[in-house]
Amino acid sequence: MIRGTSANPDTYFQSREATNPWYDAVYDHVETAMNDFAVATGRQYKPFEFYGHPQAERVIVIMGSAIGTCEEVVDELLSRGRKSPVS
Repeated sequence: MIRGTSANPDTYFQSREATNPWYDAVYDHVETAMNDFAVATGRQYKPFEFYGHPQAERVIVIMGSAIGTCEEVVDELLSRGRKSPVS
């Protein structure tokens, strides 16, 4: 029985680098799927959405249910003159 990789570091690195075009294409495929979804349902989603001041001094990158909380914090900071966004 053989366990693990049978590649040496050089060939392993080459094989990992060979997958980069597939990973590079993911964003375009996701964006296309989201645009198709928008056409079908009328709801537009984007891989990344920006919320906050366009000249932000700080950035929060977050996903999931915490986004609503962060947007409320951004609104409060904006009301105090701070330039903080959520992306």
